[in-house]
Amino acid sequence: MKQRGPYRQTVNYTGQAFTCILLELTLVLLLALAGCVQNEMPNSVNTNIGGEKSWENLQAEVNQAKNGDTIDLSSYAYPVPYGSQYIITVSKGMSLRLLGYPMLDYRTVSFVFEGDNSVIIEDLTLTYSADENNSKDIPFSTLHFQGGDNHLEIVSINRIYMSLFEDIPGHGAAIGVPQDSTLTINGSGNLEAICAGGGGAGIGGGFNTVSGTITISGGHITALGGEAGAFRGSDVQQKGAAGIGGGTGADGGETIITGGLITACGNDGGAAVGGGYGGSGGFISISGGFVEAYACYGGAAIGGGYGGSAGKINIEGGEVEVYSAMYESDQKYGSAIGSGYNGWGGTLSISGGKLSALSSCYPEQTAIGCSIFQLPAIYNWRAGSLEDISSEEGTYPGTAFSNSTTYDYVVIKTD
Repeated sequence: MKQRGPYRQTVNYTGQAFTCILLELTLVLLLALAGCVQNEMPNSVNTNIGGEKSWENLQAEVNQAKNGDTIDLSSYAYPVPYGSQYIITVSKGMSLRLLGYPMLDYRTVSFVFEGDNSVIIEDLTLTYSADENNSKDIPFSTLHFQGGDNHLEIVSINRIYMSLFEDIPGHGAAIGVPQDSTLTINGSGNLEAICAGGGGAGIGGGFNTVSGTITISGGHITALGGEAGAFRGSDVQQKGAAGIGGGTGADGGETIITGGLITACGNDGGAAVGGGYGGSGGFISISGGFVEAYACYGGAAIGGGYGGSAGKINIEGGEVEVYSAMYESDQKYGSAIGSGYNGWGGTLSISGGKLSALSSCYPEQTAIGCSIFQLPAIYNWRAGSLEDISSEEGTYPGTAFSNSTTYDYVVIKTD
């Protein structure tokens, strides 16, 4: 396997080893977030870094800005006053560059883009973390694109985090792209979009919210979905969101990947790319780039969340490596590509690219197709007949599915 994603390791294709790898991936991401939401600044941070501007004046500066202006957050006093909250609105049609400072986290600062916005982010780290006693207004997302056709360019290293202690419909995504909104992400930088609690996607819909249209054409992107009920105790079932796509309880909208290096991880029944827990995959198109997708607890890596259908999946190019696992005590698992646990089928078209799909579960579990307990008659795969190979390990050339396919190979593995 190629060493591409930031958390990539050599995979030992056994159920137990893969579960450990997936757990480690999730823990690494969550621990990274936990370090960013501590109530006290790390001792290593120089609190003298920053300017003299008051955060109370940030909204006024944004209101007065012209298209193409830079909003330099490093010119404001640092750190952001503890207990404060600044939800900054950017008017429709405005183009801005948001500039941060390497390794500095502008906590409790969030932005709402009213539509048709073009935004460049550079060296920007934003964390929104609402504790249980927060009585202030809670933003929909840390970066929220609430309508129209939007563009986000990533430069250098950027980290966008979101964590809520309650599940509020529409809220909770790190980068919010709700239904009827579109967002195109490009650039040469790095972006982490991570939700730790509140049931929102890393990029996409908030809790119980269908995602809009998300296009990724460049950049190195890591996206992790959050959990609903994450802070309520062990007696509450935790249900997760997609890394890219729908929030907990919601379908994925349209996810189009044409380039970039993407690592996506679904949480607790959410797909890595597609639907949240209980949601279908929506429309997913991959025609370029390198995509790693991880899912567990019944979500498909690409496709539906727990109980959700695959939706419509087109793979036309790029390199795609997908992994779906269960925990040994759980015995609920989704396909690597297709439906979530106990979900219905969908449509899949493969016409290009390189694909490796691993479902690290029982031998009967499909790497590509419907989850176990669903009849092959439910399949509606446009790539040709999969029922003879969907649960057998092997490498199949493009002609195994259809004489018209042009991709190099398909690898299907089950344990």
